[in-house]
Amino acid sequence: MLLTVDELSEVLEDVRLDGRKRNIVCDCPYCGKKSKFGVSIIKEGNPFRCFSCNETGRNIKLMSFFGRLDLITEFVENENVLENVILSTEEDEIDVGLEEEVLPPRSKRVVFDNYLDSRNWYDESYYYIPVYKSKDFKYLDYIIIPITMYNKTVGYISRHKWSKKKIDNFNKKAKINNTYQILRYRNSEGNEFGKMLGGFDQIVSGETHTAILVEGYMDVENISKQLNLYENDEVKCVCTFGKKISVEQIYHLQNVGIKNVIVLYDLDAVEDVKKINLSKYFNVLVGSIDDASDLKDGDDAGDINYEQIQEIWENLKPPNDFFYNKVLVLSL
Repeated sequence: MLLTVDELSEVLEDVRLDGRKRNIVCDCPYCGKKSKFGVSIIKEGNPFRCFSCNETGRNIKLMSFFGRLDLITEFVENENVLENVILSTEEDEIDVGLEEEVLPPRSKRVVFDNYLDSRNWYDESYYYIPVYKSKDFKYLDYIIIPITMYNKTVGYISRHKWSKKKIDNFNKKAKINNTYQILRYRNSEGNEFGKMLGGFDQIVSGETHTAILVEGYMDVENISKQLNLYENDEVKCVCTFGKKISVEQIYHLQNVGIKNVIVLYDLDAVEDVKKINLSKYFNVLVGSIDDASDLKDGDDAGDINYEQIQEIWENLKPPNDFFYNKVLVLSL
């Protein structure tokens, strides 16, 4: 989708029209060269290019560079989308109630953890995503992340700091010796995770109109950090705790005014998204982390860097196009 001169002027400096008034010219935000960066205001496709460093791409790539995805309207606009509300006036249609939960005993908030720092968390991460540790025996060596929705704790993720491989090796020996085995996760058992959204309370009702959906809390932290979303009220990243999106989660997103959704899963998980027609309720773009280069085995949205996200952004597509070009074609 094209951007106007006024919209481009919000992020680019010294913007001016060329003689034909078909392009804007300004300094390149990528390499800094003066008057070498051009953006077409009439041509779609890859409308911007630097004639010094040759950086080029779609406007969604440019706006994500500045953390201003709110200016992007490359979604397929559905004029009826606001009429399709997941919850009608019938109270018994779906159950969206969430009971308040308490954290494990003797839990205390922390602002540093070796495991999380190894996952590239930094000071701001702990501020926006509270992390707790517990001195209770069952939760030693676990990091605990509360799930808050509507300003109350409705659940928590409790993850052991050991690697899956180390836990599996420990448990093999423990099974042989008939001793205590380690659970990789000790999560809350009250509300169903399929009805909750991690990072939900970062959404500012009435101001946040675009939500990036990922699978887990590590993904939320990484994407938010890489795209500077913590201080961007127009776009937020939330997780669905797995590959599926429920009607309850759709309701909660609608309830706080989300209109646009970017689904960012791995390719296997994206197939499950098709089972519920998100385009009925939001303007949707779909991407897969498999579009990023230099991925290591096991990498997910919690591991990719800014450059890899840019590659994914280049391949975001409306759902029907995505499923035809990615899922169906690759399965033939």
